[in-house]
Amino acid sequence: MASMLVQPLLPAFPVNPQIQRTTNKIRTHRLFTTLHQRTKTSIFGECPPGTIPIFIARGAEQSSGLIGEESLTQLKAELFQALTGINRGIFGVPSAKKSEIENLVRQLESQNPTPNPTRNLEKVAGNWKLVYSTITVLGAKRTKLGLRDFISLGDFFQTIDVAKSKAVNVIKFNVRGFKMLDGQLTIEASFKIASRE
Repeated sequence: MASMLVQPLLPAFPVNPQIQRTTNKIRTHRLFTTLHQRTKTSIFGECPPGTIPIFIARGAEQSSGLIGEESLTQLKAELFQALTGINRGIFGVPSAKKSEIENLVRQLESQNPTPNPTRNLEKVAGNWKLVYSTITVLGAKRTKLGLRDFISLGDFFQTIDVAKSKAVNVIKFNVRGFKMLDGQLTIEASFKIASRE
């Protein structure tokens, strides 16, 4: 249940050249805590009920094979092109397309200049737009979430305030056929770093 959030920057590319992640080492962090401290085990490890695991990836060691800025820009453009038309991946992506996206993300992550992102949280502060998620919604949940012919999901945003340890998620939507009926769902949560490693 990992999500890739990309901060919008240049009009041509929605991927920030200053913020990258790597899959070298992934740790789960609790986004908010609960009163009940029972744990449940999932594919992401143990999480108390009511918590949402989020991932902050540890940066890769800088290698001598770092690609140039032009190649990095091209790689980001390829990733953005691969993400076109898949509705953020929420309703499933063909396996070949998913592999292509994951390969491009791995290539970008290998260029991460920040070896310890949890020690540099100021680099994730700001406003982000979700362009791709590995979470997929299938079957009955898919119908309920999107109400496929009735509700259209718009942009997903997240604002991270490191100083207040707060994240605000906003999902925009509209009712099809009624151009004046649109809205947004806002979810606020606090966070803390579970481990600096």
